[in-house]
Amino acid sequence: MADHTPTQRILELQHHLPIETILRAHLEKHRARKDMIDACCADLGIGIGTFYRWTRQLDIRVRDYHHLEPVNA
Repeated sequence: MADHTPTQRILELQHHLPIETILRAHLEKHRARKDMIDACCADLGIGIGTFYRWTRQLDIRVRDYHHLEPVNA
């Protein structure tokens, strides 16, 4: 994603990581929990729609994180 939103820039500055890495780390942190998406959004301070838009733009397959073990490991 070429153009970052102000929120993405803030998160990158806070975490010292690219936004894709931040999203993947939070998905991994909350992997296979019933409230995984809600927990990720709460940690990052973003809405569910924003979360799904960003993951779609970054080609992150959220459904792979609904399993206890990595799907393609």
